[in-house]
Amino acid sequence: MGILLGNLDADIRKLMAPGSMIMLPFLGFCFGISVDLVTAFRSGLQGLVLTLIFYIISVIPSFFTDRWILRRPGYGSIATCCVAGLAIGAPAQIAQAVPEHAPYLQTATAQIALVMILTTVITPFLTRFAAGRFGTASSGAKSHRAVKNAPSIS
Repeated sequence: MGILLGNLDADIRKLMAPGSMIMLPFLGFCFGISVDLVTAFRSGLQGLVLTLIFYIISVIPSFFTDRWILRRPGYGSIATCCVAGLAIGAPAQIAQAVPEHAPYLQTATAQIALVMILTTVITPFLTRFAAGRFGTASSGAKSHRAVKNAPSIS
């Protein structure tokens, strides 16, 4: 409903814009309450390895795509690579759909919870590192608009 109203009328979009800042903390509380830290940290080394695999699969390709194909500074692609809190519910849904996976429910939930916690903490630091190292659009780094006349890579 909000998407429809926001796109139909600019005045409604302006009126409702401050509401998102009010809602964000409450959404964070809802997601945070569902995370059991003790269970998350029990996954230990498995959760750390899964976090490393997640970063290898998501950050590396998106960063190089952002830098070399889109010709952007790259910090935006890193900032988007974080496991969302909603991912914690995925093992339960899979176990419900495929009962053979039910024995792995607790372990998978703990691993994903630890990955979510770690990526929530690590990703902002990686983003700040990339922004400092490669620059931002506002700091004069090349953006896709500035590279229109650049020679192609071919």
